[in-house]
Amino acid sequence: MPKTKTNKVANRQASRAQQAHSTPVVRTGEMVRKAAQKRQQKTGVAGFASEFPWLTGILSVAILAGLFSILFTNHLLFFAPKTTVDACAWAKQSSSPAAAGATITRHYSAAPRKCITVTTPGQYRATIHTAKGDIVAVLDQTQAPITVNNFVFLATHHFYDGLTFDQATSFTVTGGDPRSATKPTGLPDVTDNSDGPGYTIAAELPSAAAAYQAQSIVMDNSGKNDTAGSRFFVTTGNAAALPLQFNYFGRITDDSFTVAKQIKAGEKILSITITVDPNGLPGVVVPTPTPGK
Repeated sequence: MPKTKTNKVANRQASRAQQAHSTPVVRTGEMVRKAAQKRQQKTGVAGFASEFPWLTGILSVAILAGLFSILFTNHLLFFAPKTTVDACAWAKQSSSPAAAGATITRHYSAAPRKCITVTTPGQYRATIHTAKGDIVAVLDQTQAPITVNNFVFLATHHFYDGLTFDQATSFTVTGGDPRSATKPTGLPDVTDNSDGPGYTIAAELPSAAAAYQAQSIVMDNSGKNDTAGSRFFVTTGNAAALPLQFNYFGRITDDSFTVAKQIKAGEKILSITITVDPNGLPGVVVPTPTPGK
């Protein structure tokens, strides 16, 4: 059949119509193919998040809330409680022995913090351990709080361990000079505080010389208006003749006074143990019961 102009026009229109109807199908097929490729590329958590974004958000919040709850309950990370160091712990509990091989500090740049005051309740006992036996002193913070505070600090920090009673008279024995660790007796007088812990404390002088009677423990000041450091003496006899220039701060118990009277110059202070009785009375020495009574 010969082609006419009319036939040519009709063919072109039919071709265009066919193309118009087939193009969306091709495009739609291409989009489906690309979407399938994306799903194949994202698998696991990423695929789940891509497929269900709203559900992923809810689960994420739940997981974070659970994690924070665990941290909070167990006090972990930034929920951990802040630990504080009690600078006065040494004044509130009985002392412990020095650790084996521990370095002892015998020079400080300043006096200790005021942890024991005139109103601090309880009784502090200092047990001075020697080769002859123990000398027990009941301290009195109501009479000399600064001196008791200083002595307890030094004893609990083992300052006195290994020092000696470097002087002895007919009514006193004196110890606590850090120089006595290397030279037990015959120590010269100094003015540079090398006979103490590197600092001095204020004088707390008794009102009467009766405080220096036998069985007293006294801080060895250098003069009436001077100050004390670490040197102390125990009165083994009546020392009432001494001038009022020494800090009285406690009494020796009856049953340990016999040991105190046996101490000679050069006797070593093995250590000093501090015992705290929160219910005890400051400075009160309970008399030793008489046998049979």
